[in-house]
Amino acid sequence: MAAEPRKMALRLLVGSLLALYALGWLVEGVWNRHGLGSDVPMVLSDVLGGWLMSLALAGGIILLRRRLAKPQSWRKTAWEFGGGLAAVVVVVLAGYVSSDLVHDNLRVVVAGQVYRSGQMDAAELAGCIKTYGIKSVVNLRGKNPAASWYRIEIATSKECKVAHYDWGFSSGDELSVKRMRGLVALLRRAPKPVLIHCEGGADRSGLASALYCLAVEDEKPSAADRQLSFWNGHVPLVRPKVIAMDDSFWRYVTSQLAGVRASKMTVKSQRVPPPRSGGQAGALQPRDHLRAPLRCPRLKRRAV
Repeated sequence: MAAEPRKMALRLLVGSLLALYALGWLVEGVWNRHGLGSDVPMVLSDVLGGWLMSLALAGGIILLRRRLAKPQSWRKTAWEFGGGLAAVVVVVLAGYVSSDLVHDNLRVVVAGQVYRSGQMDAAELAGCIKTYGIKSVVNLRGKNPAASWYRIEIATSKECKVAHYDWGFSSGDELSVKRMRGLVALLRRAPKPVLIHCEGGADRSGLASALYCLAVEDEKPSAADRQLSFWNGHVPLVRPKVIAMDDSFWRYVTSQLAGVRASKMTVKSQRVPPPRSGGQAGALQPRDHLRAPLRCPRLKRRAV
């Protein structure tokens, strides 16, 4: 009987977390729709999502250990473990899809400075501009006047009086260091706050956000690389071609590190004076002080 209160408490905890998680998504959607201008619902829903994933992982491990301790067939254990794992995957994918539907994968890169998202329609883009005070939009899908989404985006940007920049590339193609430096320069000079977007807000937007965090915010590569994560929709296991974004980012990191080392070597070489050429009067050559005779004062003998 003692186990029953524990089970009830665990169920209550899980149910409360699920309710708060759903409430976070709902409030976040209302926040974005009505322009209440706060990042709290987004952060709240992300934190609760992380707690739910941790709870699901811990619960799965505990259940697996209990099942292995009981005498039962391995086939039944494998079916139960596989079913639980599939349920977790379904819940995570459903959460990601709901996130994308609610706010077009809108994420905070640097609060008050940089935001990222997928493609928005006119109402969503206007609401985002009003909510976060967006001053410029960087379109990573490229200029495409024949597409309706592009014409809508241009018209909405003009109506809201925000700057609009086109910088197109494919999520399946690796970028050269020169192109990435050009993208970083664009993100530096774009009026802030700036909204970076591609089609899904996961791969190209992730690379641009990671480059900004690394080059402008001076974050460590490991921290900036979090912009290219599963939680933001970047899943190379499902879409192998988007690994090009990760390869491009680390190529940029390598070039930056090589540039820093080269500059340090240049500064160090400038600090070390070159050896003086021979023939100069009074110039000491290397190790001359070791060959110079020592001059000691002579001691006078005392008269006895």
